[in-house]
Amino acid sequence: MVRPYPCGAAPMHDDAGTMTVLVAALAQLDEGVIVTDAKGSIIFINAAAVRMHGVEKRDVTVDRYSDEYHLLTEDGTPYPTGELPLARAVVRGEVVVDERWRIRRPDGSVVLAVGGARPIVDAQGVQIGSVLTVRDDSDREVIARVEHETRKRTAGIQALTAALSSAVSTDDVAAAIVAHTTDVLGAVGVVIARVSPDGMQLELIRASGMPEEIRDAWQHFPLSEPVPLADVARTGVPLFIESREDWVARYPALVDMLEATGHHANVVLPLFLNERAQGVLGAAFTSPHAFDADYQAAALTLAQLCGQALERARLFEAEHQAREAAEHANRAKSEFLAVMSHELRTPLNAIGGYAELIEMGIRGPVTDEQRKDLERIMKSQRHLLGLVNGVLNYSRVEAGAVRYDVADVLLDEVLATCEALVAPQIRGKRHTLVYSQGDTSLVVRADAEKLQQIVLNLLTNAIKFTEPGGHIELASASEAGEVRVTVSDSGRGIAADQLMRVFEPFVQVDARLTRTQEGVGLGLAISRDLARGMGGDLVVASEVGVGSTFTLTLPLE
Repeated sequence: MVRPYPCGAAPMHDDAGTMTVLVAALAQLDEGVIVTDAKGSIIFINAAAVRMHGVEKRDVTVDRYSDEYHLLTEDGTPYPTGELPLARAVVRGEVVVDERWRIRRPDGSVVLAVGGARPIVDAQGVQIGSVLTVRDDSDREVIARVEHETRKRTAGIQALTAALSSAVSTDDVAAAIVAHTTDVLGAVGVVIARVSPDGMQLELIRASGMPEEIRDAWQHFPLSEPVPLADVARTGVPLFIESREDWVARYPALVDMLEATGHHANVVLPLFLNERAQGVLGAAFTSPHAFDADYQAAALTLAQLCGQALERARLFEAEHQAREAAEHANRAKSEFLAVMSHELRTPLNAIGGYAELIEMGIRGPVTDEQRKDLERIMKSQRHLLGLVNGVLNYSRVEAGAVRYDVADVLLDEVLATCEALVAPQIRGKRHTLVYSQGDTSLVVRADAEKLQQIVLNLLTNAIKFTEPGGHIELASASEAGEVRVTVSDSGRGIAADQLMRVFEPFVQVDARLTRTQEGVGLGLAISRDLARGMGGDLVVASEVGVGSTFTLTLPLE
């Protein structure tokens, strides 16, 4: 139980030495002490209490204490005199512990105080005075405020990070920055500007809290302009202007603009890319502002996030533009190939037709030598027509103009047909073709015509790129819901770094082998696109000096 302070049997003032020691001890305490007599008049106030109150008045009584010392409740309203801890100790003899109130000093500053009061009684229990003890607790309030502001800034930066993660364009990024930076920095307005591609100007991307006429006038301005945004963009050094006086000292020529905006303080931060400012972020305040080290660190962190997001958006937009340009060029190429293929087919068909008429003797007798020449003409015509048809087919596949009639197809029938069709070429190059017939009842989901085209392309390539007398194998199998058709050869093989290039259009990877062969390098590109169009794929495995194996996969029925 807390009790009043008791005094000894003899009054304290009977011993002058003791009194002197007590007064000296109280005067040196870091905690404020105020002592009253039984009537409530202040008879002692130590140095710590004087510092806290900003004034020393010993002739004050308890009923005037609140007014004379400008005491307020913790929430800042005037303190009722009778409810002060000291008054309650004097008038009602109460013991008050750990109450909080505010002291407004004569210079206008406010101290958050915490303390208590107790009555002082003599040996007979008669109250002869009271004592108030008080300490400055402003640091606690400052710490609490700083912690609150830090939590608020951290939450704001997290919200900004989340918003920037889903922003892909420069406009989206700028909108997110303006929406969140105002709260994070406690500003009334934000402006984002970037350095122009030629490095000579600053261009405003987005601004808030800025008069429209000023925003229009400063939409573009030289990087050499003596203004905060340009200075920071040139130097890369952040700028913290805390008051109008600071503004006038640094930029006296901008006083009129400062008056027009109503701003007092500003923060301007560089947005870095590879240690070079690519732009700036500015924040404005309508009252003076002290930017401590924690605030500046948070602001620089925010600027780093914004700079990274703007660069990411720039790269995304550049990639998007490059992709559109490539797609446009690709469409133009496909259209050109389609038109030229059609234009070439007409005269080639005419050449073949007239050659056949001459060979048949319709135009008159044909000698044996002429007949041999006509055969060479028709062979060349068929070769050129095959090349043109290949280009035309590729342009159709690439343009997505190929229609697929996918149905259940008996695989063995298609492979047997392909074996028969390439038999003359096999005999001509003295190759051995082995068809390893698997399950003859296998049914695959495919377009029969496209399936046959792919297998014929693979067999023709194997024949073409295998030295005479080589070995070629055609096989099929099923596993895990798909069918695999393989075409293997004993050719020279393909180097590992060239494997994926064989599926690129107009590519022949080995000049020593392929430049002497017919074709323009479209067969495999077309075949893989057709396979993927039917829900399958075409891959290759090869080893130089051993041979190659192409594997076509398609879904089972």
